[in-house]
Amino acid sequence: MKKDKLRGKIAEKGVTQSQCADKLEISLQAFNAKINGNVEFKLEEANVLGDFLKLTSDEKIDIFLS
Repeated sequence: MKKDKLRGKIAEKGVTQSQCADKLEISLQAFNAKINGNVEFKLEEANVLGDFLKLTSDEKIDIFLS
């Protein structure tokens, strides 16, 4: 996962990490572990987060499947 690109997209879209965690129905601590690369995003979580951030399919692939 390209964590810097994901952080950039979150900032670009003007949403908080807390909002992302809420969308994934996980704690902020769990989200931080995922965004820091300590725990991998599940495929469904990557899809939900990508849709929430309105990422294109290419952006999702680039960020989550690198």
